[in-house]
Amino acid sequence: MNAPRPFPYKLRISHEGHAGVRLERPGRHFRINPVQPLLDGEVAVITWQWPEHLQAAAEAVRAGLRPTVIAPEAVLVWLESQGQIVRGESLLDGVSIALIPYEPIPPMTPIEAVYKAKAAAGSPRRAISRLRQRRGLPQCAPQVVVFTFEDGKKLVHLNLALHSGTPDSWLSTNHEQISGAEWLLVGMDHGEEDAALSRVGPLSPRRVLFTDLIGETRRWLGMPTTILTPTVDLAVTQGLDAYPFVSQASFRFE
Repeated sequence: MNAPRPFPYKLRISHEGHAGVRLERPGRHFRINPVQPLLDGEVAVITWQWPEHLQAAAEAVRAGLRPTVIAPEAVLVWLESQGQIVRGESLLDGVSIALIPYEPIPPMTPIEAVYKAKAAAGSPRRAISRLRQRRGLPQCAPQVVVFTFEDGKKLVHLNLALHSGTPDSWLSTNHEQISGAEWLLVGMDHGEEDAALSRVGPLSPRRVLFTDLIGETRRWLGMPTTILTPTVDLAVTQGLDAYPFVSQASFRFE
């Protein structure tokens, strides 16, 4: 009998589109806000409450696949109303997973109110469809996710936690957990690029992947989106090992 082939790389990080990120590694793979259907054995990690965060996990539950899910309590309860899940533990296959809630950007800043009004006027059917998609979904705070692997290296998915309104108290309280990451994923909301970048340096990451987690939804609604390259270029001039992490891109680490 042939011995099983070793996993070919240490970690592969792929952007599935929307807010979906896939972590492929030895052992079970982690799917953060999965967009594509969940495969057997994969672990779903849900960081927020929007349709694009929940759809694939909900479909797996309704199909009777009984997926393993790590998520805020409100999301777990909502998924359990759809069918059976396995509540993921904080330590899975030797990987520690921690969720940290944060304060998001207010949904109706003055400029966002203008963008949303223009989008609704230009595409009223899409605005109405979006409201319908959100109906009945759970309510929870958005989450940062910290993965600590067997060798002690960390991958920190900051979601959209870094913005002009990020409280200094939140950064200081969570500094130990979110700093010193081997891989730091930084989502940036539109108009918050400079504010996000200004808060990255003190976290002392080894590598930074600046990513777009909401652009596809914003484009569908007719709202302006973020371009990653200028922020990445500026980050590199500041001495950060930074890369753009766009939809359908992936990074492989040996």
